[in-house]
Amino acid sequence: MAAYLSLKPIQRRNRSYPTEDMNKWMANYHTKLDFLDYEITARKATWVVDRTHILWCHDSRNEQYHGGYRGVPEKRDLDIARRAALWIFGFLFDVENADERLALAIAQKLPPPAPERNPAYDTAIDGAYETIDIEGHTYSTSEILYSLDYEAYRELGIELSQAQPS
Repeated sequence: MAAYLSLKPIQRRNRSYPTEDMNKWMANYHTKLDFLDYEITARKATWVVDRTHILWCHDSRNEQYHGGYRGVPEKRDLDIARRAALWIFGFLFDVENADERLALAIAQKLPPPAPERNPAYDTAIDGAYETIDIEGHTYSTSEILYSLDYEAYRELGIELSQAQPS
């Protein structure tokens, strides 16, 4: 909300607010939520994530960062915080389906899934090389090569499988 309020009106679809209100809303987290309440009312919308839940997550976050609590946030709190953040962002910036758009953007940045292992390559590579022991665990050479460098696995698999008599 602070980022939104800090923008020029043109960056907020020409929404402008009196300086006195802006200063009041920027004072602390509770007053930022007062701004959100104002904006929800002005746009004739409703709270999607309950204000008390948002405050709970904010207080939990503050305890994590500033209170010396060294634990891990509960998944429930993280889910609420994520849902609230995406809803508030989408609401303020008029972004429909912000959660779906984020999921799509993340999916587009992920590397493509690795190709399936080839049983013929595995047989050829493992027939030519011994198993590898790492910290008490035994791995086949094909498994290690596939995991580390698919192209090298594929090239060696092709070379060795073609060299084997049929």
